[in-house]
Amino acid sequence: MSSDYSIMLHAMLADRRFWIFYIFACLIVLLWVGLSVMQGVMFFIGLFITLIVLSLSVVFCMMLITDLRNSASLGTGVSLSNQASD
Repeated sequence: MSSDYSIMLHAMLADRRFWIFYIFACLIVLLWVGLSVMQGVMFFIGLFITLIVLSLSVVFCMMLITDLRNSASLGTGVSLSNQASD
């Protein structure tokens, strides 16, 4: 993975506006799928769109986890092992 890609990925995952927009877009898409399936139309298209949304969510979650692990191993991020004991 190139350094430019890593910097771009870290900036995207750290951007709160991206996550707010992504969650809002997922909510709207899933509401639209739910309403269209309740009306009895586009059942298979709704399943396909739901599968896309869920798979993108899993991919973004895995990218965030790996980015947090990499930044924690480099000492630039915050991890649970760096917290002070009570």
